[in-house]
Amino acid sequence: MAQHKIDNTKATLMMTVALTFDGIQALVSLLHFIPVLGSILAFLFTSMIMLFAFLTFWFWFALNGIFVFNNTKNVAALATAVIIESIPLIKVLPSLSFWVFRVITISRVKEKLPVKTRGERLRRFAKSRLRNAV
Repeated sequence: MAQHKIDNTKATLMMTVALTFDGIQALVSLLHFIPVLGSILAFLFTSMIMLFAFLTFWFWFALNGIFVFNNTKNVAALATAVIIESIPLIKVLPSLSFWVFRVITISRVKEKLPVKTRGERLRRFAKSRLRNAV
């Protein structure tokens, strides 16, 4: 059995923490039902929770050797999650949990794929051209 950067125990713990952050944000979002002050407080508290949560997972992934900002697709998924978390009625969706699940899944898939360097790709390309020319 192959060793993953994030084993099953860490993945389960990360998902539990992500779901906890999403649950806390959903509960704090109930403050939106208080007319003016509630909306301001809900925006401030959910913004602080969102910032703390994303920084927590960025640090946690970095400790495990997964650098989230090296991949443009991870950055796009993170931006989508942040946008979802900033819209008042939609922020109850567990976008942080989906993002954490996506990063864990993508990292595990990449671990199973063979590493192809640029030199290896060029050799294969040249070899295929030589076969086609003969």
